Amino acid sequence: MAVFFRPSDSGVNIEVGEYQEFPRPEPEDAPTETPKPKLRLISVVLLSFGLLCVLQGILNISLRLARTVPTDKAWVGMTDREREGDWVWVDGTPLDEDMLEWATGQPDGAYGGEDCADLRTMKNFIGLNDFNCSSRMQWICEKTLL
Repeated sequence: MAVFFRPSDSGVNIEVGEYQEFPRPEPEDAPTETPKPKLRLISVVLLSFGLLCVLQGILNISLRLARTVPTDKAWVGMTDREREGDWVWVDGTPLDEDMLEWATGQPDGAYGGEDCADLRTMKNFIGLNDFNCSSRMQWICEKTLL
């Protein structure tokens, strides 16, 4: 639809109409088919690979955090391996046994001999407990500060 205005006293023509898009001529060497299905498949594969990488990273971080959760017990370097009931530091330095605060009923040497001591957090108590030296646990060491 087009409307033409031609005022009689001027030589200006005004035309108002709807916009029409004319097709552009295709170059002669343009491919007749576009490889869109291949590109779409490659995009899906790359996106999936990216998501797998992100999920693997999250899993690795979660596993590392789970392994470093603080424990409620730690070996403090005490042993009575040489003579039962005579507690010394692993370097042989004797302990002032009057200063030791053992949990109730400890040390008891249960389970075939418990010759190492750990600092343990129990309900309403933090104190020493004897345990088997072959058990794996976190430990606390002494370091000289300069």
